Amino acid sequence: MATTASQQVCWVAVLEFVQRRGIDPQTVLLAGTPQWNDLPDDHPDKLGAVLAAGVHHALRLDCGQTALACASREISTAAAWSRIGRDRGRAYIPRHKEIA
Repeated sequence: MATTASQQVCWVAVLEFVQRRGIDPQTVLLAGTPQWNDLPDDHPDKLGAVLAAGVHHALRLDCGQTALACASREISTAAAWSRIGRDRGRAYIPRHKEIA
């Protein structure tokens, strides 16, 4: 079943959430490293590192979304696409219904 929920990621919201919990993503261990793995599971720095990794992941998604939006705008303004569509001559590729 497809979801209609937004997939947009806001890095700032994730960062603020983590900071409200007293975690500075720039000062914690990197999740998954040997030092991180050696910590006991109940050590606060272990969870802090996982939350910091979430901040990093949100930043990558947010930047990727911005890059895709910018590329889309550049492509849409790169040519007069409606004129190109009208001037295609006799070339035509018919659309086919998807088979479910």
